[in-house]
Amino acid sequence: MQLIIYMNGQDAILFTYPLADSFNSTGLVVSSKMLRFSEMYMLSVASADQKSISAKKPVQLTKSITQWFTKDGIFVEGLFWKDVDGLITDYTRVQAQGKTML
Repeated sequence: MQLIIYMNGQDAILFTYPLADSFNSTGLVVSSKMLRFSEMYMLSVASADQKSISAKKPVQLTKSITQWFTKDGIFVEGLFWKDVDGLITDYTRVQAQGKTML
């Protein structure tokens, strides 16, 4: 099971089904990555099947994790979710631009 997760998921933290009202036949994969000894955190949203005809260009957010913590070291979840929401909005915008090109 661990080998299957490593081969298919690697840095993935979330897989989704396609939206019911979407023209896409694949869901999304949300991935995260943070290199050892680095403060930079990378979050990306992409199609779960990059070979699909409905797959669009992935979007990424790379940001210092210090932006989501107070000076006292408390995680401010609302700031994090605001950035995640912006990333999903960017991905949706890429999807919409791709539909208008066709």
